[in-house]
Amino acid sequence: MVAVELVKSITEKLLKAGIEDGAAEARMIFRHITGKNTVDFHDTRIDEDTAIKIETIADKRAEKYPLQYIFGEWGFYTLDLKVGEGVLIPRPETEIIVEKSIELIKNTKTAQVLDLCAGSGAIGLSIFDALPDTNVTCVELSKKAFAYLEMNAKNRVKTVSADVFGYEKTIKENSIDLIVSNPPYVTKDEYKSLEKELYFEPEMALVADDNGLCFYNYISDNYKKLLKCGGNICFEIGANQAKDVTDILTSYGYINCQVIKDYSGHDRCVWAQNNN
Repeated sequence: MVAVELVKSITEKLLKAGIEDGAAEARMIFRHITGKNTVDFHDTRIDEDTAIKIETIADKRAEKYPLQYIFGEWGFYTLDLKVGEGVLIPRPETEIIVEKSIELIKNTKTAQVLDLCAGSGAIGLSIFDALPDTNVTCVELSKKAFAYLEMNAKNRVKTVSADVFGYEKTIKENSIDLIVSNPPYVTKDEYKSLEKELYFEPEMALVADDNGLCFYNYISDNYKKLLKCGGNICFEIGANQAKDVTDILTSYGYINCQVIKDYSGHDRCVWAQNNN
């Protein structure tokens, strides 16, 4: 089969399956298997074994299985991260939290950073990659996710397998410059109506009690004493949670609460400062 015909065929398959970026993903699948860009050789023929590999991946993707899991690696900020079943897929909107975090501590010498619900390590490792003098601790409960965290960390940051609900008891008070977290925040009702491909991701990384707010409440309250005076806390939030999370932070005495939108115009980040 000629390369361009194969890519056209799997593009049509993906679009028919409801994959909005079917054309782009078809090219990505082709490049993943062949290591080559389709633009460079429209007349190149693909051998049968290679074609079967490409079509097998396209079939799996057409079932809404995440492309990131198929590839086993995905780009985020400045990093390529190992991902697979059991760990939340890093998403570009989360880069807003990384950018804000870097801004908050870039002038703090050897800043102490705590990344809670770290998953693959996307946030904490990106901060460290930008500010290598920073001391980052990534905390993750899921054993499957923690395995990916360790693979991605490569001993560059401290990785801790622990439950966020209680881990604060092991940390010295007034020792942290920045707490950052992309916690589970989807409500149980919202989970029922998510897109099919999200159900391949771990439910425990998505769904939270208390109408999606339990992690924000617990972390804002119980981890506050760990922050230095002037230290910051930075959360990723759901598109409709800005007011609730801001109210939570304010109720626990944080100041300068601000909401930041992602590049799609949705509320994505809430950060605030400890004044105690």
